[in-house]
Amino acid sequence: MKKKWSSDKVKEVQRWMIKRWPETFTQGPDLRPLSLQIHKELLNYRDENPQLSGRVVREVLKRHTTSYGYLYGLAKNEHRYDLESKPVGKVAPEHRAWARETLRAKQKLAQKVRKDAKKKLQEERKGPARMALKKAAGEARSVSPVIRYKPTRRRLVKPESEGSVDLLAS
Repeated sequence: MKKKWSSDKVKEVQRWMIKRWPETFTQGPDLRPLSLQIHKELLNYRDENPQLSGRVVREVLKRHTTSYGYLYGLAKNEHRYDLESKPVGKVAPEHRAWARETLRAKQKLAQKVRKDAKKKLQEERKGPARMALKKAAGEARSVSPVIRYKPTRRRLVKPESEGSVDLLAS
């Protein structure tokens, strides 16, 4: 049995929605919160785009409303907007709180993923073969002393031909 929707179909519908309603669906750092019944409005446009179905619309809206930009917009804005970017209602405080919590969770997860990737990269660089080579090289040559340099004050040196410039004399 063939699927009614696929990732490619969802991407095509996303592109169509961005072309059709650029103020509402264009990705960015601060998106406007959508009205709560936006999916019903979208399904009214099936004659313009025959790929619109309940599942595809649900997936498109899921991708849109879980993006960082939408969550920031939901936490920041006071009104919800329809497809024509007209205010239709207020954002409930519990929705605003949910957006903040979701953002925090996404940010913590992203930090953890970055930290784990960095740790894995360091472990790969310090692999057992590399450690054995370093150890063998260290035993073969003498240990060099640590050289420490004394910090110096840096001065701007001008050529003598330029002379001095008085900045307060203007």
